[in-house]
Amino acid sequence: MSNDVINTTVATAPFLALDAELLAAAGPAGQDIYRERVQVTGALLAEIARVLATQIVGTEQALATRNIPTFYGTEGNAWAAVAVGAGGTSASIDTQLAPNISIFGNVTGGATTITLQFSQDNANFYDAESTVANGNFSVSGVYSARYLRLKSSNARTITATIAGKG
Repeated sequence: MSNDVINTTVATAPFLALDAELLAAAGPAGQDIYRERVQVTGALLAEIARVLATQIVGTEQALATRNIPTFYGTEGNAWAAVAVGAGGTSASIDTQLAPNISIFGNVTGGATTITLQFSQDNANFYDAESTVANGNFSVSGVYSARYLRLKSSNARTITATIAGKG
């Protein structure tokens, strides 16, 4: 089998051929090698994403791997200079692959208590820790909840970012 030639011409989904290159006489015994760069698409791409997102349980075997850092959070992703009502909540942020969380921002118009809320289903939220904010504020921690959002005790104008890193 070591001298066999495997044809790899790819023309249809789930692959999309991006380009091909002939490496003349570069193979074993001076054989030509054809190299193609392909892009995975369609159902195969979805299946790869599903496998990568699978949570490993104790009955499964796995190889030790190095995690690729995951980053979440753009400036003002929770609130962006929003006039928040008393008891108002921010946008929820999915931080599933990034447990190291920093929450920071600014409150204008007086003090308010900013409460971090946790959810696993993005529907039922539960109060967690809180901080009193009057101007700049920040909270950091390692959290396992998938979705995070903020709640303000008073009506204020708030900019807040929920950032995470895996």
